[in-house]
Amino acid sequence: KLMRHAFADQLTSAFVPPYHGYDKRTLQVLREEKFKIFSAGVPRIGDKKPFMEIPAQVSFSQYTQGKKAIHKAKDVIGKLVRFLNRRPLAGVLTHHSDFATAATRKDLTMVFDLIAKMRNEGKWNVLLFSDFERKGSL
Repeated sequence: KLMRHAFADQLTSAFVPPYHGYDKRTLQVLREEKFKIFSAGVPRIGDKKPFMEIPAQVSFSQYTQGKKAIHKAKDVIGKLVRFLNRRPLAGVLTHHSDFATAATRKDLTMVFDLIAKMRNEGKWNVLLFSDFERKGSL
Protein backbone atom coordinates (compact mmCIF):
# COMPACT_ATOMS: atom_id res chain seq x y z
CA LYS A 1 0.00 0.00 0.00
CA LEU A 2 2.91 2.33 0.78
CA MET A 3 4.45 1.63 -2.61
CA ARG A 4 1.16 2.30 -4.39
CA HIS A 5 0.82 5.58 -2.53
CA ALA A 6 4.41 6.62 -3.24
CA PHE A 7 4.58 5.57 -6.90
CA ALA A 8 0.93 5.76 -8.01
CA ASP A 9 0.59 4.70 -11.65
CA GLN A 10 4.37 4.27 -11.98
CA LEU A 11 4.30 1.17 -9.77
CA THR A 12 4.70 -2.12 -11.58
CA SER A 13 2.74 -4.82 -9.82
CA ALA A 14 5.68 -7.23 -9.67
CA PHE A 15 7.15 -8.74 -6.52
CA VAL A 16 10.57 -10.30 -5.96
CA PRO A 17 10.83 -11.59 -2.39
CA PRO A 18 14.01 -10.71 -0.50
CA TYR A 19 16.52 -13.56 -0.84
CA HIS A 20 13.80 -15.38 -2.84
CA GLY A 21 12.15 -16.48 0.40
CA TYR A 22 8.39 -16.66 0.65
CA ASP A 23 5.58 -18.73 2.09
CA LYS A 24 1.84 -19.18 1.63
CA ARG A 25 1.13 -16.00 3.63
CA THR A 26 3.36 -13.96 1.27
CA LEU A 27 1.38 -15.22 -1.72
CA GLN A 28 -1.91 -14.51 0.05
CA VAL A 29 -0.95 -10.88 0.74
CA LEU A 30 0.23 -10.40 -2.85
CA ARG A 31 -3.13 -11.71 -4.11
CA GLU A 32 -5.01 -9.37 -1.77
CA GLU A 33 -2.91 -6.43 -2.99
CA LYS A 34 -3.54 -7.47 -6.61
CA PHE A 35 0.07 -8.03 -7.64
CA LYS A 36 0.31 -9.59 -11.09
CA ILE A 37 3.92 -10.75 -11.47
CA PHE A 38 5.91 -12.96 -9.12
CA SER A 39 9.63 -13.68 -9.51
CA ALA A 40 11.71 -15.78 -7.14
CA GLY A 41 14.67 -17.77 -8.39
CA VAL A 42 13.90 -21.22 -9.72
CA PRO A 43 10.15 -21.95 -9.50
CA ARG A 44 9.09 -23.93 -6.46
CA ILE A 45 6.02 -26.05 -6.10
CA GLY A 46 3.06 -24.05 -4.90
CA ASP A 47 -0.03 -22.30 -6.16
CA LYS A 48 1.03 -19.08 -7.87
CA LYS A 49 -2.37 -18.31 -9.38
CA PRO A 50 -3.18 -15.63 -10.50
CA PHE A 51 0.44 -14.48 -10.94
CA MET A 52 2.54 -14.53 -14.04
CA GLU A 53 5.58 -16.34 -12.67
CA ILE A 54 8.88 -15.16 -14.11
CA PRO A 55 11.79 -16.93 -12.44
CA ALA A 56 15.06 -15.01 -12.00
CA GLN A 57 17.69 -17.70 -12.36
CA VAL A 58 20.65 -15.40 -13.10
CA SER A 59 21.90 -12.99 -10.47
CA PHE A 60 25.01 -11.00 -9.72
CA SER A 61 24.59 -11.88 -6.04
CA GLN A 62 25.38 -15.20 -4.43
CA TYR A 63 24.55 -15.92 -0.82
CA THR A 64 26.48 -18.70 0.89
CA GLN A 65 26.31 -19.31 4.63
CA GLY A 66 25.01 -15.81 5.26
CA LYS A 67 27.72 -14.07 3.22
CA LYS A 68 27.15 -12.26 -0.05
CA ALA A 69 29.51 -12.40 -3.02
CA ILE A 70 29.12 -10.50 -6.28
CA HIS A 71 29.80 -12.40 -9.51
CA LYS A 72 31.97 -10.96 -12.25
CA ALA A 73 30.36 -10.04 -15.59
CA LYS A 74 31.89 -12.99 -17.45
CA ASP A 75 30.37 -15.42 -14.93
CA VAL A 76 26.93 -13.79 -15.16
CA ILE A 77 27.09 -13.80 -18.96
CA GLY A 78 28.15 -17.45 -18.99
CA LYS A 79 25.28 -18.44 -16.72
CA LEU A 80 22.79 -16.42 -18.78
CA VAL A 81 23.92 -18.04 -22.04
CA ARG A 82 23.77 -21.54 -20.49
CA PHE A 83 20.20 -20.94 -19.30
CA LEU A 84 19.12 -19.60 -22.68
CA ASN A 85 20.61 -22.64 -24.42
CA ARG A 86 18.39 -24.90 -22.28
CA ARG A 87 15.24 -22.78 -21.89
CA PRO A 88 13.55 -20.02 -23.88
CA LEU A 89 13.35 -17.67 -20.89
CA ALA A 90 15.90 -16.48 -18.37
CA GLY A 91 15.29 -13.86 -15.73
CA VAL A 92 18.18 -11.62 -14.68
CA LEU A 93 18.09 -10.18 -11.19
CA THR A 94 20.03 -7.09 -10.20
CA HIS A 95 19.97 -5.22 -6.91
CA HIS A 96 21.17 -1.67 -6.45
CA SER A 97 23.29 -2.54 -3.41
CA ASP A 98 25.37 -4.98 -5.48
CA PHE A 99 26.91 -2.14 -7.47
CA ALA A 100 28.49 0.10 -4.86
CA THR A 101 31.97 0.13 -6.41
CA ALA A 102 33.30 1.25 -9.80
CA ALA A 103 34.35 -2.33 -10.57
CA THR A 104 30.90 -3.80 -9.91
CA ARG A 105 29.24 -1.01 -11.92
CA LYS A 106 31.63 -1.79 -14.80
CA ASP A 107 30.57 -5.46 -14.65
CA LEU A 108 26.90 -4.50 -14.67
CA THR A 109 27.49 -2.27 -17.69
CA MET A 110 29.26 -5.11 -19.52
CA VAL A 111 26.28 -7.42 -19.01
CA PHE A 112 23.76 -4.76 -20.04
CA ASP A 113 25.88 -3.94 -23.11
CA LEU A 114 25.81 -7.60 -24.19
CA ILE A 115 22.07 -7.82 -23.62
CA ALA A 116 21.55 -4.62 -25.66
CA LYS A 117 23.77 -5.95 -28.47
CA MET A 118 21.88 -9.25 -28.64
CA ARG A 119 18.57 -7.38 -28.57
CA ASN A 120 19.63 -4.99 -31.34
CA GLU A 121 20.78 -7.91 -33.49
CA GLY A 122 17.37 -9.56 -33.01
CA LYS A 123 18.85 -12.56 -31.19
CA TRP A 124 17.19 -11.94 -27.81
CA ASN A 125 13.92 -10.37 -26.74
CA VAL A 126 14.40 -8.28 -23.65
CA LEU A 127 11.49 -7.31 -21.43
CA LEU A 128 11.12 -5.53 -18.14
CA PHE A 129 8.33 -6.36 -15.72
CA SER A 130 6.69 -3.06 -16.67
CA ASP A 131 6.60 -4.13 -20.34
CA PHE A 132 4.10 -6.86 -19.51
CA GLU A 133 1.66 -4.37 -17.99
CA ARG A 134 2.08 -1.74 -20.71
CA LYS A 135 1.56 -4.23 -23.52
CA GLY A 136 -1.57 -5.58 -21.88
CA SER A 137 -0.15 -9.06 -21.49
CA LEU A 138 -1.53 -9.45 -18.00
